[in-house]
Amino acid sequence: MLLWRTMFIAKLFSESIYEDDSRAFKALTKEQQKATKRHNFIAHQVCEILDLPLEEFEKLTKTDKEDFYHNFSEMLLDYPRLSLFVPFYILKNATSTFRKTYLKTWQICCSMSDTREEFHIGDYYETEASIGEPDHVAKATHLLPWLLKYEYLNTEELLDLAKEYQNDDSITIWGLLDGAVAAKQMSIIDEGVLEQIMQIAKSAKSECPKPPKLILITAKRQKWLEDRAANYGIDRNSFNLRNPAGPYSNNIEPQEIDAPIPTSKHEHLILQGSRLKGYSRPGSDYDYFIYDDRDHKMYSYDKEHGKLEIDYLTRKLELVSHLILLGAWLGEDEEETIAAQCTAASSYYKMNKTQQARALFSIERTTIQCRLMQKGFPCAFADLSPETKNLKAIDGDSAFYDERLRKTATKICVKYTYLGRRIDLATWKKALAYTTPPMIG
Repeated sequence: MLLWRTMFIAKLFSESIYEDDSRAFKALTKEQQKATKRHNFIAHQVCEILDLPLEEFEKLTKTDKEDFYHNFSEMLLDYPRLSLFVPFYILKNATSTFRKTYLKTWQICCSMSDTREEFHIGDYYETEASIGEPDHVAKATHLLPWLLKYEYLNTEELLDLAKEYQNDDSITIWGLLDGAVAAKQMSIIDEGVLEQIMQIAKSAKSECPKPPKLILITAKRQKWLEDRAANYGIDRNSFNLRNPAGPYSNNIEPQEIDAPIPTSKHEHLILQGSRLKGYSRPGSDYDYFIYDDRDHKMYSYDKEHGKLEIDYLTRKLELVSHLILLGAWLGEDEEETIAAQCTAASSYYKMNKTQQARALFSIERTTIQCRLMQKGFPCAFADLSPETKNLKAIDGDSAFYDERLRKTATKICVKYTYLGRRIDLATWKKALAYTTPPMIG
């Protein structure tokens, strides 16, 4: 097959976060441009402060800190799931306004369910080799120890919250129990409080989630276990994360790209995966997708299988948002490539708020949960979440609790999870109450 060796790489749509005059913003309406410029300005201010070392952050003046927490509150309202990733040092000594906003968005996240393994170590059981549904968790509840430690909640409020979810169909009550167990192990609450929460959970309407049972060890799983045991072949002394929070185009060299030539001028190549995101390992493949601007269909591409339509992405465009908005668009003609990029992106600005919420969730899920958290950071750092490594109730061996990961994840959310309009909290709660869409990219 003929291959390109050198090609034009269109500016990532998402990288225009600091460039309001980017041609990629042709997809925006005037109202959305105005809202996005405001978001971009605030996002820039927040990221500048996040980049400061902890000692410099603590030396900020009172006015600078108040401005930072005000701006951070705005980002939480733009993307409530950001509350899952806020670095713990940011929670400490925050302003009262930030605390109120954080608690509001955190409680919204308590009503959202995610697959546990997306926040853990990626130990997925294939459906053909296991019995039972994937284990789900309201991951926000696993932040309970820090909310108690920094006095966002007291024990009386915690008990009230547990009673609120006692008769709910969600799994939140069981996550609160997990969080309370961890808080007891960290000596934040006493045994009496934990016992009260346990009694509330015992009488809950919903059943305690049961993880799937592994029946077979498939060849795919055996290879994953071997790779993981060998640290994915990584020498941590030579491995480094390259711009994990973007801009992603800095992670690739155009002269090194090995890409197929599309068969039609209507087909446009998009680069995704670990090489673009900056945590590829030796021998990692280039992940390519093809976008057809005639019917907005999306295809995967690889040397073994060639071009294959991804049907569920064509039917549910919000699931492919991270490819359209965070992919590197490749092409020999700059104008044609950028025009196709704008055409694809314009679809996202026409979606209703529920669809947009799911589109933004898709960006977070594939960029942070299913890739960076499971492989990027564990490959780079041997010692993750030292405070929680023995707290099995809240998946303590996960990178989720590592401050380096949390800072990176926060910057990704701040910079890339916005679509020109603020989505109300009720819509967020309804749209993501219980959702685990297909995972790609």
